Amino acid sequence: GIDIQKIGKYDPKTAKYVCSDSEMQLIENSEDKAAEFTRIWTVKESYAKYTGKGISGDLKKIDTVLLKDKVKTTLTGNVYMSVMGI
Repeated sequence: GIDIQKIGKYDPKTAKYVCSDSEMQLIENSEDKAAEFTRIWTVKESYAKYTGKGISGDLKKIDTVLLKDKVKTTLTGNVYMSVMGI
């Protein structure tokens, strides 16, 4: 699974809706909340594509903190790319 996202505006309401407690802690402790949320989101999407389940359902259950050793995420300019399963 692969996902590419441009860093956009950070919306705390959206983050609380889709992020686990451990992910929210990473965002809150980050100097760039928008970048950290985008990184987390790209990992969630790449995982959802890899498993074939899509992004329906409770996205908090996809805890990217637990996936850190199974995904490669890169930042180029203001774009994150996450790749899982390669």
